[in-house]
Amino acid sequence: NTKNEVNKLNYFIKFGRNISILLGLVSFLILYISSDYLISTFEPTNKIKVLSSDYLIFRCIGLPFYLVNMHSTAVLRGLKVAKITFYSAFIVSAFNIIFSLFFGLFLGFGAAGIGFASSLAFFCASIYSTIILKSCKCWAMNFAG
Repeated sequence: NTKNEVNKLNYFIKFGRNISILLGLVSFLILYISSDYLISTFEPTNKIKVLSSDYLIFRCIGLPFYLVNMHSTAVLRGLKVAKITFYSAFIVSAFNIIFSLFFGLFLGFGAAGIGFASSLAFFCASIYSTIILKSCKCWAMNFAG
């Protein structure tokens, strides 16, 4: 019976991760298609419009990673591994600063580089939280027998 419950848990974890990826990709496509309209609602200058568009597109690439990270940390909180949420937030913050400086300033990509840095930071955090989640799932399977 316990093994059946673990199998159900594993199914819902995989389902949630797949839905997170799907919603992230759909959100990216919607924002990609409508980014010019969304930006134009603020009536920016032409220079700001270009910078905003560059940032928004590269930042939206990271939406699937953001959602996978949020899903993994939520499951881990449910498995009583709540400290991973802090570690994940720290990874995102630290990497975002480092990558923003590197891509935005050092390599000179400006707003596009800063948007890409945010996506890359969430990619790193999602990899970390997924690895921790998989190690917890293995523990749960071994515990179940």
